[in-house]
Amino acid sequence: MKNNTVIAFDLDDTLYKERDYVLAAYRLILERYGDYVADNVKSTFLSIAKPYEAFEYFCRQVPQADIEEIKLLYRSGNIPLEDTEGAIPLLEYLKSYGYITAVITDGFSARQRAKLSSLGIDNLIDAVIISEETGFDKHTPEPFLGLMEINPDAERFYYIGDNPDKDFYYPNIMGWHTVMILDNYNYNIHIQHTLLNPSFSAKTIVTSLSAVKHLL
Repeated sequence: MKNNTVIAFDLDDTLYKERDYVLAAYRLILERYGDYVADNVKSTFLSIAKPYEAFEYFCRQVPQADIEEIKLLYRSGNIPLEDTEGAIPLLEYLKSYGYITAVITDGFSARQRAKLSSLGIDNLIDAVIISEETGFDKHTPEPFLGLMEINPDAERFYYIGDNPDKDFYYPNIMGWHTVMILDNYNYNIHIQHTLLNPSFSAKTIVTSLSAVKHLL
């Protein structure tokens, strides 16, 4: 069944929880340097939400640690992930009804593509646009224009994300339907603060990925 609607997603904290990836990466780093790390350092390290702050702390506490090696471990993308958010059922539903699916994400190419593969959803996505590959992140219109250019016959575009700082501004300007997945438990890496400028806010807010199908 042909469908002229494009459903595009953010990746981190939308199709999966980024904190799960971060914690798994931290544990990989601890496996590498575990013999040199005191228990109190391990617990503090695991509690720091922002990776590069965590890496700086770790290297201050563990002289044997090499920050460049740590960054490579983190960026490698060789981190096991589970579909805790229900991305696979939603994407399978969309494909069964002929929707065109896409991911627009900021980050390193190898890491972001490895996440899609680890989640088992790379074969359910028609187009993947990553900032490192294009040279443009979501603070610019180019990623969204790029998706429109490769789907010239599409009649409607949706963008589903979590971060009002950058996920919805340009899609709103372009007339897309924007949807924010609400962070009910404050688990996301980026806080979903309220912005005064409505241009940055999603037109619709839902509490889960599964709710997206009811908006189409």
